[in-house]
Amino acid sequence: MAHPDVSLADGGEVLRAIFSGATKRVDRLPALEAALERAATLCTDDLRNSAVPPPELTFLGVESGVVGDVLEPYEGRCVAAVLKADGWNTRLLAIADRPCVFAVIEMMLGGDGSQPAHALDRPFTRIELGTMSAFLERLTQSLEAAFAPIAKSAFVGDGVSDRIDFDVFGRKTSTTLVARLSLRVWSQTGEILIVVPDAAIEPMRQALGPIAAEETKKADPRWSSQIQDKITRTSVALTAILDERPIPLEDIANLQVGQILQLGATAQTRVRVECNGEPLLWCQLGKSNGAYTLRVDAPIDRDEEFMNDILAG
Repeated sequence: MAHPDVSLADGGEVLRAIFSGATKRVDRLPALEAALERAATLCTDDLRNSAVPPPELTFLGVESGVVGDVLEPYEGRCVAAVLKADGWNTRLLAIADRPCVFAVIEMMLGGDGSQPAHALDRPFTRIELGTMSAFLERLTQSLEAAFAPIAKSAFVGDGVSDRIDFDVFGRKTSTTLVARLSLRVWSQTGEILIVVPDAAIEPMRQALGPIAAEETKKADPRWSSQIQDKITRTSVALTAILDERPIPLEDIANLQVGQILQLGATAQTRVRVECNGEPLLWCQLGKSNGAYTLRVDAPIDRDEEFMNDILAG
């Protein structure tokens, strides 16, 4: 018996809500997510070499949805590009919303973030579309490099438009995977969608799915090289300590300009070099061209120094 307070229309809405919620639960595809996160990192590093404000492109996650439900909110308020992926035998969509477009303009044209983000409800200019084309080309190259180890394909852009080409998916009722990325430039934040038809994912589900145990042991050489390069280029502050002596706080408070503090060190005393309080090297103090210099004698063995302190005590 039907419930007297529930109409057939209400039941239809309930069913649509159930199925709509189900489409948003995407199967775990860790290799796909890892590749997209790597693409965001590669694109960020590439942009930092040519853009004045440092951009931050962040991978937010992947979800599944109905094409119409996912894309219609962006229609007329975005820049879209069709990407041909011949290796996957499909086409993808890359979509940047209005805030993202103007964040890219701010970045590519050297803005300082002090001006208003954009004017509302006006068509994009040819310059803005051209700038977005250059930006999406870099994103496309990053996608190609990130997917090369697991699902190699050439990604070729087919121009940009302020309209979404729904023909890529055949029907608006088709299901699709949507990767969301966030672009931040100064205080402006926008969203980028990489939309992949479900039909293209199915043949590659095994490659994009859970990574086999033996495969996890194989390090990505490009990724390892990138991490090593980042670490080795990191700047650190070194502190050279010639001598140390305890001084009562009262004496420190009574120090006068021109007063001389006697140190126990001599010209032959080794200098200790530290980083963030951690002892690193023993050095010899010298002088060259009127400037003081340090010549490295030996690395500091902290275990040996600890035992020496105990014996000296």
